[in-house]
Amino acid sequence: MTEKNYIVVFQYADESEVNKSRAYWTAFKDEADFREHYTLEDEKTQKVIAQGVTKNQAIRTCANVTGGLTSLAVLAQLDK
Repeated sequence: MTEKNYIVVFQYADESEVNKSRAYWTAFKDEADFREHYTLEDEKTQKVIAQGVTKNQAIRTCANVTGGLTSLAVLAQLDK
């Protein structure tokens, strides 16, 4: 199994009230793998807000976008 260490954080490009506060992250094998999978079609529905970050940075970025809706228990685990 290939390890996926290149983490990218996305936010939905739709600026509706529901979507502008939604973000998520996913991991790719490397930057080339990300570039291969992130297409022009994807750019229409999701924008990259961070890339090449750690898992902790990705979780914190998502928490900031969602206005702190991420569980405090999850955030507490990041500092351990």
